[in-house]
Amino acid sequence: MAGKAVCKETIKKNTIEDMKELNTYKPEYDACIDIYVELRE
Repeated sequence: MAGKAVCKETIKKNTIEDMKELNTYKPEYDACIDIYVELRE
């Protein structure tokens, strides 16, 4: 069975939160994060 569907906004928010926790987030990465989110969705 498939898992619970997750929307793009949730994936992006979680990714940014995780990156901030690791002190690796920079606003310059948003374009790459958007590509990652598209792949994950």
